[in-house]
Amino acid sequence: MKKLKTSDKFLDQDLVTEFGEFRALETKIKKWLDQVREEFLDRFAEGFICPDGGPYLIVKEFGSQSNVCWRDEFLAHLVRELEKEVPRDRAEKGAANKLAQIEKRRGRTPIDRIAVKPNPAFNGAVMRAIVKKLDARRERGF
Repeated sequence: MKKLKTSDKFLDQDLVTEFGEFRALETKIKKWLDQVREEFLDRFAEGFICPDGGPYLIVKEFGSQSNVCWRDEFLAHLVRELEKEVPRDRAEKGAANKLAQIEKRRGRTPIDRIAVKPNPAFNGAVMRAIVKKLDARRERGF
């Protein structure tokens, strides 16, 4: 165990705990929303419609989403350009090398993130305790 120095500064434990709990709640909500969304889509496909008596209405909207991976497209472009001069297998290797050089030159942009990790001192009981605590908050609107 790490020894604490007198100069160590600590975040507020209650705030850290609350942040962890809300991050767990966010994950739980996203999972639930994805599950219910799929159920709604299945029901809409079966001909169900949304009731109109409640405060919210749900309708199936039609749209599209772009699935273009620009990295793959650029790699394919490089391969086509190199194929004019060398065989396909060498063109693919050359394009991959060129893309690696570009990525190396460009570098990475550092971003600050806050990850919530269970405290190993709790032997994996953290998530169960958080979920239990969050489930107990249902009457408060969580």
